[in-house]
Amino acid sequence: MFFKFFDGVTTKVEIFKGRDSTPPSVPTLKVEILTLHLARIRDKGIPLYDLVEFESKRKYQSDIKAISVESALRMTYRDARDEINRFTQSPSHQTAEYTQELGEKVERELSVNVFFTEDSTKLHSWNGKVELTVFEGENAVVRANREERMRTEKELSGLIALGDADRKLKAEERQIDLIHVWREVNYKLWQHNVDLETRKRYVNEVKGILLRLKNSLGNLTEERIRKAEKALNEFVEEIESKGYWRVSRFFRKHMKNVLLFAYKRLEGITIPWHNNKMERKMGEVAKRMKNKWMKWSERGAENLGNLLMKMRCEKDVYESFIVEVMKVDRNIKWEVNLHL
Repeated sequence: MFFKFFDGVTTKVEIFKGRDSTPPSVPTLKVEILTLHLARIRDKGIPLYDLVEFESKRKYQSDIKAISVESALRMTYRDARDEINRFTQSPSHQTAEYTQELGEKVERELSVNVFFTEDSTKLHSWNGKVELTVFEGENAVVRANREERMRTEKELSGLIALGDADRKLKAEERQIDLIHVWREVNYKLWQHNVDLETRKRYVNEVKGILLRLKNSLGNLTEERIRKAEKALNEFVEEIESKGYWRVSRFFRKHMKNVLLFAYKRLEGITIPWHNNKMERKMGEVAKRMKNKWMKWSERGAENLGNLLMKMRCEKDVYESFIVEVMKVDRNIKWEVNLHL
């Protein structure tokens, strides 16, 4: 006979009668000892705690703390608290404190090889704005304090930076995300009051030049790079002749930064031509931390931001960290004995 529990785990249940062949007056259900991930208890009104015996209270409480932190990384602190209260009557769920406590212990050192990416966003605080900056190399870290951010940028000097055309991003060598290049073309033409159809035509021209170069990386030659650069310069001259100086100024200033990925490939160095991974990370930050009613301190934003990066982008590291720091047992053993 098989029973299916609320979390989708199916286990075999043995029904037997008496000892040997003598049937007892009351049949007994015997459920094997299971090892499973306890997600939640659907209805806390049922007498489940009378039937379920956990391995130890300490392990159960650590798992509840870990679940509350994970909830806080997906929703507001208040919603996370309410979510936890759906399945336990534990006396204290200080979700914000648990999250900040864990955030203080998370790894904050950035590991970088050849290139890094950097992006920033501003959050509401009680005293204006907090600028949150995400750095990514081999791993991802968050800085909210201005001095710490400047120290990190100084440590990264000499490496290749990948990002948009933000003037704050200072590096000796820099690759501008190609997607941002044609977005810049569209925006700057809009600033010149160019109609939509004309903007599309110019954007597609730039996109075609750069994507053809990107698609030739497998058989790249210096001649192909010069051909792409010549086509861009011709585009710039045409744009400039029509008075769209914002677009021409952008290319004259950043031409090297637009084509750096190709020149580096000739040197045997591979860097991305886009910044999509960082864009997704900033999306996670925005989804969790940029609601207009939220107020952040520098340290609070940095702690939660670093935990969020670990959970979303380095799941194995996050799991190991949770188990080690919070003494969590991901495989709680429990036993059920039902007497009918």
